Amino acid sequence: MEGSTALKVEPSGRRVLDSAVVRFAGDSGDGMQLTGSQFTL
Repeated sequence: MEGSTALKVEPSGRRVLDSAVVRFAGDSGDGMQLTGSQFTL
Protein backbone atom coordinates (compact mmCIF):
# COMPACT_ATOMS: atom_id res chain seq x y z
CA MET A 1 0.00 0.00 0.00
CA GLU A 2 1.44 3.27 -1.03
CA GLY A 3 1.86 5.80 1.75
CA SER A 4 0.84 3.37 4.49
CA THR A 5 2.68 2.95 7.77
CA ALA A 6 3.18 -0.17 9.83
CA LEU A 7 1.69 1.50 12.90
CA LYS A 8 -1.34 3.75 13.02
CA VAL A 9 -2.65 5.37 16.19
CA GLU A 10 -6.41 5.91 16.31
CA PRO A 11 -8.02 8.78 18.25
CA SER A 12 -9.01 6.26 20.94
CA GLY A 13 -5.31 5.61 21.58
CA ARG A 14 -5.44 2.11 20.09
CA ARG A 15 -2.65 1.11 17.76
CA VAL A 16 -3.52 -0.60 14.49
CA LEU A 17 -0.83 -2.97 13.20
CA ASP A 18 -0.58 -4.27 9.66
CA SER A 19 0.89 -7.50 11.03
CA ALA A 20 2.25 -9.00 14.24
CA VAL A 21 4.16 -12.06 15.35
CA VAL A 22 3.15 -13.80 18.58
CA ARG A 23 5.43 -16.49 19.95
CA PHE A 24 4.53 -18.99 22.66
CA ALA A 25 7.25 -20.91 24.45
CA GLY A 26 7.07 -23.88 26.75
CA ASP A 27 8.40 -27.32 27.52
CA SER A 28 7.08 -30.63 26.31
CA GLY A 29 3.84 -31.42 28.07
CA ASP A 30 2.96 -27.77 28.76
CA GLY A 31 0.15 -27.77 26.20
CA MET A 32 1.87 -25.38 23.79
CA GLN A 33 0.29 -26.95 20.70
CA LEU A 34 -3.18 -26.53 22.21
CA THR A 35 -2.33 -22.96 23.27
CA GLY A 36 -1.32 -22.04 19.72
CA SER A 37 -4.42 -23.69 18.26
CA GLN A 38 -6.74 -21.87 20.67
CA PHE A 39 -5.03 -18.53 20.02
CA THR A 40 -5.48 -19.04 16.26
CA LEU A 41 -9.20 -19.65 16.70
